[in-house]
Amino acid sequence: MSKQTLIIFGDSHTRSFSNKNIKNVIFSGTGKNLNFLNYKNTLIIFYRIIRLKQYLSEEIIFLVFGEPDLRFLSYSDFEVENIKKAKSLLSIERNIKKSINRYIFLMKLLQLFNIKFAVVGVHSPNIFLLDSVKYWNRKLREFCLTKNIVYYENQTYVLGSKILKEFIGNSIHNDKIPDHVHLSNKLGEYFYESYKDKYTFELHFLDKVTILKYDDKFKVYRFKM
Repeated sequence: MSKQTLIIFGDSHTRSFSNKNIKNVIFSGTGKNLNFLNYKNTLIIFYRIIRLKQYLSEEIIFLVFGEPDLRFLSYSDFEVENIKKAKSLLSIERNIKKSINRYIFLMKLLQLFNIKFAVVGVHSPNIFLLDSVKYWNRKLREFCLTKNIVYYENQTYVLGSKILKEFIGNSIHNDKIPDHVHLSNKLGEYFYESYKDKYTFELHFLDKVTILKYDDKFKVYRFKM
């Protein structure tokens, strides 16, 4: 039996997965628009996945979402100047559950439309979000386990309360300062090692998807419109 081709699909955190071995990466939009803070944004994600359906047969889509929800709920904004001012998990737990429920709603829609998918947990270099990240990932992992959905999470990038240096990249807006939102491409290297024997990483599969264009700067695909 031939192996499935793996596609990474999600918000700006998809860039952390792009490397010489992983080319099928779709940056489908910013976390400001693609999140589970409301059902409108959830359906936007669904619509963009559905646009790909005609090009898919046995491919599996690994969904990369969730960090923008935690960032917004923790800071009441997507743009964060002082990462130390994150709200406690206890104060936002109820709203995190609401976002997770909308994510589960998306998964059920994808199953209804026979779209093969897997789920990637949230990864963040912001140590002040770690409690919320761990909570989100635990809930997501538990749901995926009960529904036999493939789930991926790298837990090696955190050592105690510190982020390992190799996982910290520089901001795309200023390469002289660390990125406190996205992990480095080291995450993608670990991901590839985890799945290189289970899936195929057909390097040019997305070239034939006419609704996408390649972004050479960030090494990802984007929707043309």
